[in-house]
Amino acid sequence: MIMKTMKIVVRSKVSAEKIEPWKSTHPRPNHYGLIIDGNCDVYSSNGIPIILMRRGCFTDEELEEVRKPYREFMRYPSDARAAYAGYKQSRVIKKDGTLSKSERSLDENGRMVSVYSSIGGFYESVGGRFPYCRATTYTRDHPEEWAKIAKHLRKCSRIYKSLLPNFHEIQTEFANKAHPAWVVPGTPFSTISVNNTVCAAYHQDSGDLKEGFGCMFAMRHGDYSGFELVLPEFSLAVNMRHGDFILFNPAVWHGNIPPKAEGKKNKDWYRVSVVMYLRNRILGCLSPEEELKRAKKYNTRKLESL
Repeated sequence: MIMKTMKIVVRSKVSAEKIEPWKSTHPRPNHYGLIIDGNCDVYSSNGIPIILMRRGCFTDEELEEVRKPYREFMRYPSDARAAYAGYKQSRVIKKDGTLSKSERSLDENGRMVSVYSSIGGFYESVGGRFPYCRATTYTRDHPEEWAKIAKHLRKCSRIYKSLLPNFHEIQTEFANKAHPAWVVPGTPFSTISVNNTVCAAYHQDSGDLKEGFGCMFAMRHGDYSGFELVLPEFSLAVNMRHGDFILFNPAVWHGNIPPKAEGKKNKDWYRVSVVMYLRNRILGCLSPEEELKRAKKYNTRKLESL
């Protein structure tokens, strides 16, 4: 049976000035008055798409093929991504008594914390340890599993194209300007964020192509409540179930309602969300050969400074 798609036009109900202090905190139930639980296209009053939701876009076989690859991202927990989950960041005191140069994510007791939120695909030069463009660790070290993910991302790209062809075309044009080594073949995506049962605090996505759109799908296992994606500016939320897919404006504030469940997290129950996008600065990456030269030059300088 084909599910009908509802179209909703919304107006901004909460000002940016009010939302800004909510940054790095989690949504509350009173932050939304409407919850989307099926096929729905949400547009602003001036015709700009806000979020498009599609229920059950993938077959059980397609989801099973990528379940293990996405779950294996848990091998790479990240303290840098813990801010995404709402943990505070601060410089820490090292063993020698000096302050760290970079900020680290800390829990309420001041201890460093990591979350199962990792980056896949390709990433631009960010200075520090990585002043060169590169394949992420998972992509580099697990080529067979990454091939399954890339196949899945191509289907996501086709869904994106069918729902917002103009935005997909624009994003593809930008992707074509990048060196092909840094873009997932057959897609306008360079990078993905894989979240294994990580509840996002309020944030706006940064570093992604502003002319494009954010794409996300979800897998879930076991019984739990929560994880609704809340867009407080428009007083609405989206309930994503197993195999659902959304397109959303990444500049809009968004975050997840904290989950409630019995049993052990990431064993008895879990939720995987995967966000795919094109990084702005990936367009400035050189060929892999030239980026390798950059990496070797950086490592040589690092050794000489010891």
